[in-house]
Amino acid sequence: MHPKNIWTIIKTIDFTDKQTARSLVPTKRHQLSNHRGIITMIKTALSTSSVTILTLAMGTSAAYAQTPSGFDEIIVTAQKTEQSLQDVPVSVLAVSGTELLDRNINEFTQLTLAAPTLQVGQDNNFSIRGIGTQTPVETVDPSVALAVDGVSLGRNVLAGAPFNDVASVEVLNGPQGLLFGKNASAGLINVTTQRPVLGEFEGFAGVEYLVRDTTPDNATGTVTRGTLNIPVGDKSALRINGLYSDQESLIENIFPNPDTVRVDLDQERWGVKAKFLYENGPFSAYIIGDYNENSGAGGRLSRTFRSVEPGDDRVFQSIVADNITPGPENFTNASDGTQFRDVDIGGAQATLSYAFENGFEIINIAAWRFFDSDQNIHSDFNSSLDIIDNPNSNDYNQFSNELRLVLPKNDKLNGQVGLFFFQSDSNIIDSISIQGPFPFTNPDFPFCIGAEVTPGPPPNCPVSNNSFLGSDSDTDLDVTSYAAFG
Repeated sequence: MHPKNIWTIIKTIDFTDKQTARSLVPTKRHQLSNHRGIITMIKTALSTSSVTILTLAMGTSAAYAQTPSGFDEIIVTAQKTEQSLQDVPVSVLAVSGTELLDRNINEFTQLTLAAPTLQVGQDNNFSIRGIGTQTPVETVDPSVALAVDGVSLGRNVLAGAPFNDVASVEVLNGPQGLLFGKNASAGLINVTTQRPVLGEFEGFAGVEYLVRDTTPDNATGTVTRGTLNIPVGDKSALRINGLYSDQESLIENIFPNPDTVRVDLDQERWGVKAKFLYENGPFSAYIIGDYNENSGAGGRLSRTFRSVEPGDDRVFQSIVADNITPGPENFTNASDGTQFRDVDIGGAQATLSYAFENGFEIINIAAWRFFDSDQNIHSDFNSSLDIIDNPNSNDYNQFSNELRLVLPKNDKLNGQVGLFFFQSDSNIIDSISIQGPFPFTNPDFPFCIGAEVTPGPPPNCPVSNNSFLGSDSDTDLDVTSYAAFG
């Protein structure tokens, strides 16, 4: 695809009584004046054909602090405590929430635009420095860990919700198992969202529009998001986030009668999150609850024929009969099978902390996360051939609790010790069924390959077959982990 060069216009307005605009925190690339209204025109060549239509920002902060020398100090939580990036003894790349907005990075899969060491595969499977677990199987633990607001995500599907009201994203290179567990052998992606702000009523609203003019139907998409921060007395505040996004399919499905099956290639997502913060002297309580719905299989199943294996006349003739020309510019298929994906994601968590006068701090994070997925993959993808259907559903829940003691910070000794508990359960129902003739199989069990099936009950095949196409499974997977760290 060849996106057009277009202008992005961002308008920020500060409705608070502050002397500086809180909508963009000073970084090395952005220096703000004390004006209450700022209009910034950024970049004439974008990596995607997108236009940020309007952003009204009141209070978006990032992990930056001004040092006495006047230079920007980047604060990260790569070791589960706030530290200057210069003091962290691991390789870490930090991206602020402001930069995510500037670069139109809206989800985990787009982080590769900001993190050169990060690679992404299907279903949010990540690699760092080329090392990772690249498999779409939902029962396999990832080797690049994902953590959001201090909670480790046991499955990558939980990372499917779009970014909204993010303070910072940190990509840690190399093993991080000491503080983030066995699933961080290749690295970690650590996301921190904005905390509620005490004593301030503020908000943010933004709309993003994009068009991909190299697709058959000039596929368009929108991202609409908003945040409202509400003070609740002097010691607490509530922060509410909302997001809606949609993306038309990049490909055109020309199957003549799509009403007979569900072919849902357009993508639609929405979600809400509520965050409540209470602070009273040395004690604080931080509670988060969220729910997200994702529908549409376009991101997974937007596949078309680029070429056909020489000699495979049956497939080639089927494609030609569907008026499809294989090639590098082919954005058309004629899949006649059911294709959809619905995923619900959500959960709740509570962080309680108490800071003692002697410098010790005790922190407890209890969290519950879940996702429910339901999908069907029609594996011919691109033609009216009837081959294989693969319906699949997964009901996943996880509970984790982390108790941590942070030692006083001084020049001689600092650090932390803790206990971690994790429990998850999955119920996975999966089926692979042959819907029509296949070039090298018999449609009757045992799918005799290379020979004729003789009359009578199975197996009645004169040759030995070590495998066959077609399966049904109902799997319950329970995982329990305990850890002590320091």
